[in-house]
Amino acid sequence: MRCIALLLVLLSGLAHADWEDGSFPEGSTAATVKRHEFRLNLIGKSAFGITDRVELSSYLPLVIFPNLGLKVRLLDAAAVKLAFEVDLGAGALPLVGGGALPFPGGVLAGGAGGLLLGSVQLGELHLSLKPAHAWTVSARVAGIAMEGGFLGLGGGAVAGGGGAGGVILPLAFGKAATAVSGGLELDVVLDERNALSAQGDFMHLAGVYGGLVLFSAAWTHAWEHVHLQVGVYNTFGVPWTEPPKLPVAPFVNVYWVFNRAPVPGAPLPPPPPVPATLAAPAADEAPVP
Repeated sequence: MRCIALLLVLLSGLAHADWEDGSFPEGSTAATVKRHEFRLNLIGKSAFGITDRVELSSYLPLVIFPNLGLKVRLLDAAAVKLAFEVDLGAGALPLVGGGALPFPGGVLAGGAGGLLLGSVQLGELHLSLKPAHAWTVSARVAGIAMEGGFLGLGGGAVAGGGGAGGVILPLAFGKAATAVSGGLELDVVLDERNALSAQGDFMHLAGVYGGLVLFSAAWTHAWEHVHLQVGVYNTFGVPWTEPPKLPVAPFVNVYWVFNRAPVPGAPLPPPPPVPATLAAPAADEAPVP
């Protein structure tokens, strides 16, 4: 336990997060990651900075649903930031199923196989206000279009009573839906290693009464290249017909920061101390033969 405690102290001493300007790029705000910086997120959205105002992003864990996002900062004032984001995703999942039902003197069987298809398009506007250096209040609104369907073959067969027969038919069906969502977020940078965030979002599906609310709160601790995020979340429907079985659920997330660039004008970390045996002799000292 002492070794673990010592390791944590040493790692904390190496911490240097990218929060010198009071921004928290890890949240869903109008901020973007800096030029050529790459943030690899374990369960959330990873991002790469094309420029200081344009970033590409993706939920990499969604292997069967490739997706890509583009965020552009339209306004970058000291106290106000405005950004627009577009996300696209599409995927296919092989699906096979079947069964058989025996009856007196015979059996009835059927099955289907094909691809379960899906796609989503999202456009989102982010507005972030900074009432203080370390505080950021953000609002967002989005329009979402979703499509889903199945493409494959289905068939059935029956055997019994001295005969058998079957049929195979193509299957193709799908449905499209639209939704709107909005949310609020508060991010507070406590120091160069710790930050707090809380957010709430509401999504309404067109043609459906009510909607879905998602709330989360988290603490983030940053080392030089690794960030650890611990928090809780909850989802519930509106109207609230019954309380959720689990009031809150915990989550843990880890992400890595590569090609980090210091904020212009921010103080640089002090250089590591030079051992006395390697220090250069003073000008008035004669070298030892």
